[in-house]
Parts: sequence; C-alpha cells; structure tokens
Amino acid sequence: MTRSRRGGVENGSVEAAEAPDPTDLTEAIASVDVTQLGARIRRARRTLCLKQSDVAAGLISTAYLSRIESGQRRPDLRVLRGIAERLRTTPHELLLGLSPKEWSSVRVELDWAHLALRTGDTPGALSRTDALLGQLPPESALYRRATLIRALALEAEGRYDDAAAALEGLLDGALDGVAAIDVLTALSRIYRRSGELGRAMEVGARADQRIGSLGLRGTPEAVKLILTVAAAHSESGDVGYAARLCRKALKHADALRSADEKAISYWNASVIESRRGCHAEAVTLAQKALHILDDADSTRNTARLRTRLGALYLRVDPPRVEDALAQLRQAEPELLTSGAAPADLADNRLAQARAHFLRGHASRAATEARRVLEVVEDSPLATAETYLLLGQIALGGDDFPGAQAMLQQAILALETAGADRRAAQLWFDLGGLLLSVGCAEDALQAFQRAGVSSGLRTNAATTSTRPERPVSTEALSG
Repeated sequence: MTRSRRGGVENGSVEAAEAPDPTDLTEAIASVDVTQLGARIRRARRTLCLKQSDVAAGLISTAYLSRIESGQRRPDLRVLRGIAERLRTTPHELLLGLSPKEWSSVRVELDWAHLALRTGDTPGALSRTDALLGQLPPESALYRRATLIRALALEAEGRYDDAAAALEGLLDGALDGVAAIDVLTALSRIYRRSGELGRAMEVGARADQRIGSLGLRGTPEAVKLILTVAAAHSESGDVGYAARLCRKALKHADALRSADEKAISYWNASVIESRRGCHAEAVTLAQKALHILDDADSTRNTARLRTRLGALYLRVDPPRVEDALAQLRQAEPELLTSGAAPADLADNRLAQARAHFLRGHASRAATEARRVLEVVEDSPLATAETYLLLGQIALGGDDFPGAQAMLQQAILALETAGADRRAAQLWFDLGGLLLSVGCAEDALQAFQRAGVSSGLRTNAATTSTRPERPVSTEALSG
C-alpha cells in the first residue's frame, strides 16, 4: 500500500500519530474561539467544585480568569498550562475539546480519510470526514483539514457547488499563509470546472495577491496558481494571455525539484497550445509532461495526461487514431483506481468514442459515447458534447430521426451551460449538424448563440425590431 503524503499508512498498518507539540498549541491558542475556550474552562472548574480564586491563585488575578471564562481574553500558553494543571486536564482538551489520546485518534482517522481520497474511495473519504466534523471544534486546525479533504472528495464526485461552499467556509474562518493559497487555488479550479469562469479568475486574483504579500513568487504554490488561472482564461477565450501565463509558469517550474509541478506546467501549456490550434506543439509538450510523470510514478496525473495526449493525437493532421487509443485504453483503468474526478473519466471515454468514430466503427463509437453519459453527472458541456457525437454517428448512418433526437438532447444540455469558449464551439458545431438534418432556423439560432458565448454582441444600430426567437426543439421532435 502506498504511503499517504500526510498519513501514517504503510504496508497496510497504521503508524502512531505524532504527539502534540508546543507549536501545535501556540497555533491552536491563536485560532481558538475564545468564547468556547472560556466555556470549557468554566465547565471544568465547576465539575471540580472550584472557585475562580482557587484556579487563579498565584497564576493570574481572579478578575482576569473571569474575563477568560467569559471569552473577553485569550490566555497565553503559560497561563493555559497553569489553568489546565489546576483543572486536572490538558491544554489540548481545553483548546480542542479532545484529550491527547482522542486528538491522536482523530489524526489517524484524518490520515485514513486522506488515503481514501487519494486511492479513489471518495465515499469512504466523505463518511470519515463527516463523522469527524461532528466531533471537532470549527476553529481547530484539524477541523480545517477535515473540511479540505471533504471538499476535495466532493470535487472528485463532481459535486462542485457543495465543494465550493465548503472551501468558501474555510476562507471565512481563520485561514492564512500557504494554507489559504492552497484553498483559493482549489476554489478557482472548482469554479472553472463548474463553468463559473468569472469567479474562477477573481478567486485566482485573490490568491495571487496573497502570494505577493507573502513573498512566495516562484514557489510550487505560485506555479500551481498560475496554471489554474491560465486554464480559466483559456476557457473564457483569452487564449493568448493564457499561453503567456503558461510560459511564465514553465520558467518557474524548470527550477523546481517537484516532478509533479514540472509536469503539470508542461501539461497546461500543451492544453493552451492545442486551443490555439498548434496541435503538433501541444503533442510535444504533452509527451514531455508524460515522461516526467512516468518517472515520478504519479498515477492519477499520469492517467489524466494520457487522456489529454490521446485527445491531441486525434486532432493532428492526419489523426493518429491507434496512438490515441493506446494512450486512452491505458489511462482508463488508472483513472478508475486513482480517485480521478468524473469529468476526467468522461473526457477519456469521449475521446475513445471519437477515436472509434474516426476508425469507421460507428457501433463501438456509440457504445463508448453512452458510457460517457454514465459518469458525466452535472456537466452540461460534456453532456452536450456527447450528444453531438451521438448525433454525428446517427447522421453518418443515415438515421435522421436518431440524429434529430440526439441533437435535441444537445440543445437541452447547452441551454443550461454558461457562455465561454467551449460552449461557443459546441453551439457552432451544433449549428452545422442542425443544417445537416434540415433545421435551418434552429441552426441560425445556434450560430447566434455561438457568437454570444464567444463574447460577440449585436450592435444597437443594426438590431432588428423582430423579437429574438428562442431555440426551438419542436422541429427536432419528429
């Protein structure tokens, strides 16, 4: 069994969690809710039938203890240790509501939850973190770690709204430093995946400000953030700026020791070059990233990159279909066993479906496309893209009713999608297919929606007085 990055799991056994240390106590004192701390001190004192003067004698004034108990003062470590000793408890129990033994048990449970997430057992990660969050005080570092693991598990399940809400909740609390940057970067990525590109870029800007204020330019955290923000700009259609950001990240990444950071930099640069239409350069960058990840034995990232490389092979001229299928088939089981998000699995299966379609194997292509719909969940763009391919397959077999039915589903999916570069391309592709099945008016509406999604707007001086007709699905229903 592989070892968790933070965990105590090796060779199937659980190692003892680290003992509490003064650094942990200092951090806990700084972040604890003083009202809850005061209430615990008061409750422990009353349980022992002690007066405030009994606890305070020779340590602090009775008045100061009273203010601590009422949540008006935050004790330092020396005072808290003295209070804990007289109350026959520990500073950890007063700060966290947990004894040292319970605290260690929670650490081990969190390690198991993290391991479950990294090995693809998202239900296991969620059940463990849900149980822990009911025990831990919200102001504790353990609570924040459990919340982060839970949010990443929700993201892996495609529950982007719930994941974003959990991360926003963390940012509302006492979170700063590198931890806040990591949370902001994850939040930007989740907003992008859910189609909220404006929020993705705004959150990225917040994280960049923190990186600058902390002097962390050029660090792995900064590189990861640059790449995340570049992806959002690329999705919004600003591919040139996204490419410049990726080149900036590549300069920093080559100086890093982390293989993952280097590979991800080349990977994202490959994505941007592909969107610019430079597919041969994109393949070269993707291959370089794959070699780095293979050497580092990073299963999930390697599988995602194999999917990206397979999709790129289908875009070069002429398409390298067999090379694409080799990468995609190798990646799918790796995705299934490494905790990849449903969106990653959907990308893989959709690329496999396209590869079979290009080979002329329509039946196999349709089967693979329907497998996409099993995992695509709440992604309207991926759903629309899948139905578009199914429409193409039906059209290629002269099945016009079948093609119309698939295009109807694509329209319904795109109606719920946002407006970005990917949506614009899908609307444009849909328009072309609608023309092929004789739905000229609906094709015109689809082309107009493509323009709107790409940022085009009608000039007021040339606007017709005729009201805009929404895309109709009636002509496709039979």
